[in-house]
Amino acid sequence: MNFPSRLYVVAAVSVVILATSNCTIIDQLSARNALNRGVGAYTNKRFTEAIGYFESSIAKDPDLVRSYLYMAIAYRAQYVPQGTSPENLDFANKAIENFQEVLNKADTETEEGQLDQATAMANLAGLYSGMGDFDRAKEWYNRRLEVEPDNPEPMYGIATLNWQLSYDDTGMSGESVEFLDEERIASIHLLVDEGIDSLKRALELDPEYVDAMQYLNLLYREKAKLEMDEEAKRNWEREADRLALDALDLKRKKEEEAEEAEAEEEKQAGEEVEEEAEVSASTGPTGGRFRMYHRHRSYPTTRSRPWKPSTANWGSARVPRLPSPSGTEIPSTWGMRSIRCGGRERGNVKRNERVSPTVPAR
Repeated sequence: MNFPSRLYVVAAVSVVILATSNCTIIDQLSARNALNRGVGAYTNKRFTEAIGYFESSIAKDPDLVRSYLYMAIAYRAQYVPQGTSPENLDFANKAIENFQEVLNKADTETEEGQLDQATAMANLAGLYSGMGDFDRAKEWYNRRLEVEPDNPEPMYGIATLNWQLSYDDTGMSGESVEFLDEERIASIHLLVDEGIDSLKRALELDPEYVDAMQYLNLLYREKAKLEMDEEAKRNWEREADRLALDALDLKRKKEEEAEEAEAEEEKQAGEEVEEEAEVSASTGPTGGRFRMYHRHRSYPTTRSRPWKPSTANWGSARVPRLPSPSGTEIPSTWGMRSIRCGGRERGNVKRNERVSPTVPAR
């Protein structure tokens, strides 16, 4: 082959390689775009539409793990736990299938891959629990513990399953224990002890894990049901009562801290919007300048209902609203010492008195 011919072949091969590379890049970008559209549809609870986008994304880039993950989550969102209809079970099975794909394809050497793996395992455990297959649910909790040994959540998950299995056999107040044989009672003891150990480990990792404290209280009550000795039964019940009170106190403390944090955020937002906003008017009825004030209306942190902005009127003119720093609307008093609504007086303004600046009627 002479030199021009070889040059032609090299050029042709280069064009093919370049075209293939461009197609791959275009497909990957298109897959990302479909994934983003699917996430938007999922966020708006349009699950069927979202799944269509995720399927399109996978068709264009079969290695995009997040597409499998979100499609699995979209299927799980439509699954009703304990439901036995064919359609409902189909949602569960398709969710399981896609979570398995995530586990097969996730790159566990990266932080994102590890997060995808843990998310898939947590969802598989939850799905099998909702389907009543507690053995497989516990299997996935244990597999998650293998990759996240210091995560208290799978420990809590194992304990909740064990409590459910015990409670189903013992009854609400232990009325069914007398009908259980010794072998079954021994197996329930093992379940309860395993659950207690799991929750104690979880609380060592997170001493303020309120849900773990509440379930530990419930497992102590299961121990009390199984006890034949009355003194031992009372000891377990006392310990359960103590835990229940501790959990309640901790829950209240966290709620108060959350309210205080919310109040502090509102206070900071109020300080920002309380600043005087001066508006200059180059021309107007007075030919001068006027000031415009914007004050944030605050409520006590102990309010029992969320605050809703009210509509304030001055005569027939609607008082304008200004956006708060967070983008929500809050009422504006515009320098008025009080607002007269519907012809009634409020504050210390007389019936026909206007406080400068006035808001012109539209």
